Amino acid sequence: MIIEHSVLINASPENVWQVFTVPEITRQMGGEYVSDWKTDAFIGWKGKNGVLYTHGKILDIRPGELLKHQLYEGKEAKAVLSVITYTLEKNGGNTVLRGVEELSKSVDENERQGIVSAWDSALNAVKKIAEAL
Repeated sequence: MIIEHSVLINASPENVWQVFTVPEITRQMGGEYVSDWKTDAFIGWKGKNGVLYTHGKILDIRPGELLKHQLYEGKEAKAVLSVITYTLEKNGGNTVLRGVEELSKSVDENERQGIVSAWDSALNAVKKIAEAL
């Protein structure tokens, strides 16, 4: 199953990228990514409480343009839950931020709606923060 979501952001791709990669900025979303931002590197989401909620591996990265990573299921890196790709496309003075999640297993309609809602919330949070920079 593939879920796609996008948002138009009144900010440069560089500012949008900072929302992902600069912890002081990212924390406005309730946590921060933990990574050294290189291909094959670890990536995880750590809440403000210090708990690591997700973990995975960066598959491809082009600063200001693309971030593609695996998301593992559970604390052991045994099964890939999904592959997530963020693309940032310059559109005049704006940026189109697109998120695509390729799920490794099927989900029912309620789960799908929850995932879509989470994407909507996440991308709109990035939009709000990037536009305020």
